[in-house]
Amino acid sequence: MQFTVQPVFLVNFFIIAVGIGVCALCIVQVASSAHLPKVVRQFFTIFFSTLLLYISTHLAREIMDGQPGSGVRTALFIVTFAEILAAGLMAHMMSMLILSVTEPQNAGKIRIALHLLLLLHAAVLIIGCFNGMIYRFDEANVYHRGPLYLLSNLSPLVMLVINLVLLIRRGRKMDPEVRRAFLIYLIAPVIAIAIQSFSYGIQYIILATVCAAVYMFFVILRKQNEEYEKQQAESSRLETELSLATTIQSDMLPNIFPAFPEREEFDLYASMDPAKEVGGDFYDFFFVDDTHLGMAIADVS
Repeated sequence: MQFTVQPVFLVNFFIIAVGIGVCALCIVQVASSAHLPKVVRQFFTIFFSTLLLYISTHLAREIMDGQPGSGVRTALFIVTFAEILAAGLMAHMMSMLILSVTEPQNAGKIRIALHLLLLLHAAVLIIGCFNGMIYRFDEANVYHRGPLYLLSNLSPLVMLVINLVLLIRRGRKMDPEVRRAFLIYLIAPVIAIAIQSFSYGIQYIILATVCAAVYMFFVILRKQNEEYEKQQAESSRLETELSLATTIQSDMLPNIFPAFPEREEFDLYASMDPAKEVGGDFYDFFFVDDTHLGMAIADVS
């Protein structure tokens, strides 16, 4: 088995290798960010895992392309199918994220339409896999686009257009930087798909998708960290105020015992143990005169 190394392959290999490393680092970052909301961690873990699958399968296809053998041919069909399917899954995941953020009135209908687009994407791939209309491999196991190759990008493009419409119409209330990150993620792959559809060579789609996804991730991560720091600062402030209130309350109550050491005929002890930092109970005791002891017990509900 001989490998023919061309400059385009080296460029693509570098882009893919960097993309794989960056995606792996992002997954590690997500796993180590325990303060992130669970739904955010789950989304980015699955998202970057899918992106990792997308670029890894493309790398496998690049390496095996043109190599002889029936086993290689089968593997080529499998990794190419997984590659294109993963692209649709990423577009669908992004659509569901934007749909949940923008919350349009007809969200239910849009969600159904997005699911149908994903099913259509999978159906087109399954049909095209067998008849060579989307992609095919010749006798030398060399990859070729089919006459209906553009159909493999149709559903992801429609999803991206839906996302753009939602962001433009419903995204004004979002954080401007997050909205901009979403728009960059949506627009960059669209431009790359347009270029890639008519120019086979350097993997602009992978390059644009990885760069835009990482930018979007770190914008959201930074916003989440800022929100977490604000919550921690507010929590610290409340704890300080509650601690001060506890001290003030305890200082208001008699806390030196024995309270009347010169009176040997009786002993007196009292305490107030609140269930939380500050309680609503109050007590006091004092001599009204030399022979009468006054006690006060109160509860604030």
